Amino acid sequence: MIEMWRVLLGIGIGTFSLWGQGVLIVRSDGGNERFVIAGERFRLKIALPVGIAYGAGCRLWYGPSGILAFAGWQKGDFPPGATLVVPGTDVRGDEQFVDVAALSSTQPGINPVLVELEFVVAPGAPHGTMAQFRAVQAWVLRQDSTVALPNSLVEFPIHGYLQVWPGDANDDGSVDVRDVASVGLYARRGAVGYRRSPASTEWMPQWALAWEQPEATYADCDGNGVVGVRDLAVVLQNYGYRRDRGANGTVLPAIAEFSGRQEKTLRQWLLPADADVFVGIVPICGKQQAGEVRLVGDRLLRGVVVRLDSAVIFAASVQGISELRLVGEGWVCGEEQVQMRTITGEWQEVEGRVLPVEEPHEIETAMVEDGGWICLEGRRGQRGWLQLYSLVGSRIGCVAVPEGEGRWCVQSPVGLSRPVLLVYQTLEGVQLWRLVVGR
Repeated sequence: MIEMWRVLLGIGIGTFSLWGQGVLIVRSDGGNERFVIAGERFRLKIALPVGIAYGAGCRLWYGPSGILAFAGWQKGDFPPGATLVVPGTDVRGDEQFVDVAALSSTQPGINPVLVELEFVVAPGAPHGTMAQFRAVQAWVLRQDSTVALPNSLVEFPIHGYLQVWPGDANDDGSVDVRDVASVGLYARRGAVGYRRSPASTEWMPQWALAWEQPEATYADCDGNGVVGVRDLAVVLQNYGYRRDRGANGTVLPAIAEFSGRQEKTLRQWLLPADADVFVGIVPICGKQQAGEVRLVGDRLLRGVVVRLDSAVIFAASVQGISELRLVGEGWVCGEEQVQMRTITGEWQEVEGRVLPVEEPHEIETAMVEDGGWICLEGRRGQRGWLQLYSLVGSRIGCVAVPEGEGRWCVQSPVGLSRPVLLVYQTLEGVQLWRLVVGR
């Protein structure tokens, strides 16, 4: 059999010509075309770049040695018994190859597949290692000549296993406020990947298959394959733990309880008696994005609150807490992700509410005798702006209005024709207006 192959190949040697494209090496098992996974098998097909071929062959080098292993093959488009596959190792033993060839007396089809090869990745393959396949000495037997093909190279990153510690969402060796921020970051991006099996939230090393974005693998603290607000509960559970000290955490920091001062309430949540853990991500907008936003309770609250870009991420222990409020500057401006876990371990979504804004029903206006001022009087539950417009829509003046009681005025230019429009607007969109006419 082998002697016959040598004779057939020798016939074409003297009539070689050069082709511009090498053989095509393509993943053919239906898996992800961008990477391969540690411990799993995958298949590659070697296809020819020429339309008409009565035979073809090449040597396929593959590696790294010890990480990739040849596991079998099946014929391509050439007839049964027409394909020869011979695996081997170079004399140094640090690189492996597979010799493949096929011959037929009839044309097997346009751009035929030479062969399909199966490989297996070692379970302990380091994450990020490149699986490399290099086709050399490729040739194609056409009707009247043998065509030499240039070399082909294909690489696939290997997704290996990463060691994760539940709660250490940024993989820095400890569980602290920065891990709350990491969970919030990847949860807002909608990061998903592979489930961890078996999965535990206990403070111990566990192996997880690396996600397409490897850093997000650590933020999946509960191992369910999705980074979400429930992972914040694991950060809370293991808060203060360090790898070099074992399961020896610290007391959760105190957040706050209701104060006597007037504060703008962005959201209010009423909790049942069996509430245990409260976690959430709430998007906050407004010019005051750098300002303080706090989570407060009707009793002393312990947990962590982080401001990340335009969102507030929080995780708190709420046993004995019946009411929570998110207070501060700005306003809620997107989809909220807020959940509560009961003392029996059941998760529930929690819907917050906006407290009614304390605003007067009417705007009292008055004209000050000297100077021509238009004023707003009364109590304001929200900060806002008092603006004066002409009837054609031109803004004449604007003054910031703080919370609380007072009297705020906009100056009316001398000679401005009446009537004019006085508008009061808050960050929440509350608008009050009044048409002001001259005396």
